[in-house]
Amino acid sequence: MAFRNRDRKDFDAGLMFIGIGAFFAIGAQNYPMGTAVRMGPAYFPTVLGWILVGLGLIVFIRSFFLRGEPLTKINLRPLIFVLGSVAAFALLLERTGLVVASLAVMII
Repeated sequence: MAFRNRDRKDFDAGLMFIGIGAFFAIGAQNYPMGTAVRMGPAYFPTVLGWILVGLGLIVFIRSFFLRGEPLTKINLRPLIFVLGSVAAFALLLERTGLVVASLAVMII
């Protein structure tokens, strides 16, 4: 019952930001960090990952205090076309070249 008062979009977006940020920040720990002056390969993804986690926490906590609009039905057709065009580009690029792959993406 109390969940109806939350902003569900911000709640879900905050969880997504926290998950993606933590994934990259923790995954980058296998590389040398370096310093701010001489950055290693882990520096940039770690810093950006933790910034994304922080922003996700702000959005997540905010969702408990703001009343949002109810979720609407998800329209899957545009999502399928966008993902299909990216997959077609990846499959056609090496076989047919950039021009044909780009045309296929624009047509799809």
